[in-house]
Parts: sequence; C-alpha cells; structure tokens
Amino acid sequence: MQLYLDGGDGPGLVRVEVDKNAPEKGAEPPRGVTASVTIRHMPDNCLESMVVDAAWPDGTVVQVEVPTCLDDPRMPPAPPALTADEAVRVAADPRWGVTMDPRLVTVGASEFPDPAVFG
Repeated sequence: MQLYLDGGDGPGLVRVEVDKNAPEKGAEPPRGVTASVTIRHMPDNCLESMVVDAAWPDGTVVQVEVPTCLDDPRMPPAPPALTADEAVRVAADPRWGVTMDPRLVTVGASEFPDPAVFG
C-alpha cells in the first residue's frame, strides 16, 4: 500500500507492506503480544530513507518505508511523512495481518459489490 500524507509541510510518501513467513519447524506459534522492531536509516537512498520492520512470532512481518522523495529520486526532496516513532507505531500495530475477518469481507462485499479496479 502506498499513500501520500501532508502534515502541513507538503506531501510526503508512506509505503506499507504486510507479509507472512512460514514457520521454520513444526506448528505455527501464536501471534504473540510483542513485535520485534528494527529501524534502518539510509540517507543516501531517498526512496528508502527510513525503513521500519516489525516481525511477529507467528511470522507476520510489517514493513513501513518513509521516503524523502516522491516516487522518483530525480524529483525535489519531500518531507518525511512520519517520524521514526510514528512509523514504529504503524508497523507494530497488532491489527496488521495477511487475512481479514470474514464478517468484514461480507459487509464490504454487500456495501461495495462492484469496486473500481485500477492498474
């Protein structure tokens, strides 16, 4: 998912990716209550200036990228859309996952029976 966010200093960009790694051995462990979070700063790469990863015991991984340019390094710099603390809060939110509650899917299908498709 990619979105533009303007906190008053001009638009910034945020990318979020959610994935799930298979368990290494045996049965899948429970989700757990705490994610292991890493923050990487790459000042020479405006597309990945800051990357926050949250890894959960069940294999769920959430990555939040906070670039300092908008889609193209040749464009003028852009303000970071999130601070490190904000990016950590987004990445480590336990509501992220690779599946959706079936009730939410049913409600969405009835409310939006023919959603637009882009791309």
